[in-house]
Amino acid sequence: MNKAIWQTWTETRFQEEMDKARLQGDQPTDGIDADELMEEVLLAELENQHTKSKSGRAGYNRMLDIADYLVRQPELALVNHSRVSTFLEKVPERARDFFDPVEAPDWVDEDQLELATTLWDRHMIAMLLGLFSSSLPACYLIRNGIVALYDTRKLADSKYVDQRLYETSLMLDHVMAPGGITVIKDARISPDEATISALDDLAPKAWEMLKGHIKIEGDKIDFTGAPGVPDPKSFGEMLFERAKTIYAKARPKRYLWGKGFISVRKVRALHSSMRFMLRNPGKFHRGPAAAAARPGAEGDEQRPASFRDEIPGRPSWDVAQYGLPINQEDQAYTLLTFAYLLPRSIEHWGARLSLEQKNAFLHLWKVAGYLMGIRTELTTDQWDEAEDLYRRIMARQGYGCPQGQVLTHAVVKFTAEYLPGFLGKRSRPGTVRIGTEERDALPCFPQIMVIDQAKIDRPFLEGLKDRPEDQRDPAVMLLGADAVRDCGNWRDQFVYRALRFLLRRYFFVTDRLLKPFGFLSNFVRELVRGSGRELYLSFKGEYLRRPFYIPSDSTEWTLEPGVTAEFKEKVHDWRRGLFLRIAAGLMAAVFFTVFTLVFFVSGAMKCLILFGEAVNGELAEETRGVMDALTLALAKSRSILDSGFPWWSICWISFLGGLLCLIGASILLRWITPAFFARRPHLSRVMQIDDLEQP
Repeated sequence: MNKAIWQTWTETRFQEEMDKARLQGDQPTDGIDADELMEEVLLAELENQHTKSKSGRAGYNRMLDIADYLVRQPELALVNHSRVSTFLEKVPERARDFFDPVEAPDWVDEDQLELATTLWDRHMIAMLLGLFSSSLPACYLIRNGIVALYDTRKLADSKYVDQRLYETSLMLDHVMAPGGITVIKDARISPDEATISALDDLAPKAWEMLKGHIKIEGDKIDFTGAPGVPDPKSFGEMLFERAKTIYAKARPKRYLWGKGFISVRKVRALHSSMRFMLRNPGKFHRGPAAAAARPGAEGDEQRPASFRDEIPGRPSWDVAQYGLPINQEDQAYTLLTFAYLLPRSIEHWGARLSLEQKNAFLHLWKVAGYLMGIRTELTTDQWDEAEDLYRRIMARQGYGCPQGQVLTHAVVKFTAEYLPGFLGKRSRPGTVRIGTEERDALPCFPQIMVIDQAKIDRPFLEGLKDRPEDQRDPAVMLLGADAVRDCGNWRDQFVYRALRFLLRRYFFVTDRLLKPFGFLSNFVRELVRGSGRELYLSFKGEYLRRPFYIPSDSTEWTLEPGVTAEFKEKVHDWRRGLFLRIAAGLMAAVFFTVFTLVFFVSGAMKCLILFGEAVNGELAEETRGVMDALTLALAKSRSILDSGFPWWSICWISFLGGLLCLIGASILLRWITPAFFARRPHLSRVMQIDDLEQP
């Protein structure tokens, strides 16, 4: 197998190429330059501030909604005078083409895409925990990349974290769910078309073969030929063989499509819009009068100024220090935090993943990176190459900084709010220092999750002797030395290790023991997937913010009417209840498996004893010699096992226990869990609906 291109570079060449990548924004890997498109969209918005321009931000955001419709009901584009088809006619061609299916490169493997989705389907909850404790914190180590999207003031507010996590979870689910990114095929070439193509190819040769050997009399055509001259009739055989070859080689074109395709395109457009705004603050100046803050919704002190007002107040983007905003190196690294770290995180907790599964997962994200405008040579679908690229970029860019610590603490705080009470409580009162600020100490358990995942990379960073001492421990870089020290107490460590032990047993049961029980495997998959989807959907809905929209406000985090402290508490209680029901369902599945195994083992033991009694008492004398070894073994097993132990009782108790667990699991899946999902707190507003179910 050929090495990745960066593995053939010297270290000096690698550094030079990565420096170039930091100066590159969107790459037209699929023939579309998103940076040019979004510049056109944003400039059109500025030129049409007082009109409802279909080519501006509002029109583009509406295009996002239409794209969601087309994923579910593409037929609407073909219906004359439907709202979808009418809107598409008014959208500029470049914006419309941005959401057209893209021709799939030859390297796209449909089987690997399908295999990758099974990991998300089976381990969605565990991967969401991996997202919060491994993937996102790893992103916050790239100190030159954080500046592009965040500032310290905003990171301190949980509302930004909630929405970011919702959008990230939404994209992950759309990309990794079955059919998220799928391959659709064009119609095959017909035999007639293959014959015509063969005629075109053979036309010059056919004329030479027929020249001087054709005689036409009336409606009759006669072929003649002198001795030694090729028979013109052989042309028919040549035509047939050529047409067969063309038909066999003319594979139908393949295109990439699906809900994940649309989400990735939205993220790509959002990146390009942020890149343009941060590099061109002067274009958004509207004068001091327009910069006044406006009254906000109930619960907000004031509504933030629009991005046209806030962007001019930002300092000019320092390309020399940071590179371009959201550049190719940062995007390649971020892609690896999903493609590489998510499987690694659940594998660290005990999941058994084959190399084929991990490579398939990387392949899915390589396709996503291609659609996101990331250079193909900066992506990979080989596990060892992914590890190499991840660590080489981390060695270049992975440093602790106050902004990264604030982000990590915000995610830890977010995670703690949804854990059961005994896990989400602060271990000890007090504060921790983040940069120059003092902040309240956070619960230890979710921090220990981050520390446990970060320690995987600690040996690698400790080997970089040119780094300062405090920049060699990723946990300290993310959480600060005070927090890491506080989380070293024995009580929290004991609880975490105990729960990690149970998590390993869960992976063992689901990956191995449940395979013979197809119906139970389906139960676990439906429980995990349904609960995971409800969990990330509960992140949204509190703010006037649509996922992946180009914002009219630079922050645009105004509370929805009706979002009060009481409403938030209801949502938090519902999430905690969700975790308890997940635990109950998984325990039912595990206990059913255990009871079933005990049933078979105890029944087999009793049957073995009875068989031994039959052999000893009824076997004919002349055949006893043949069975001496078996008889001796059975006699010994009887002396060991049949010492008054109630094997039959254990057998029947296990059968009844397994049956009760199965009934309980079925009731949980069919009635209790759906009813609980339906009780998720919603705002009474009419438009409070799933963003991707209805534009």
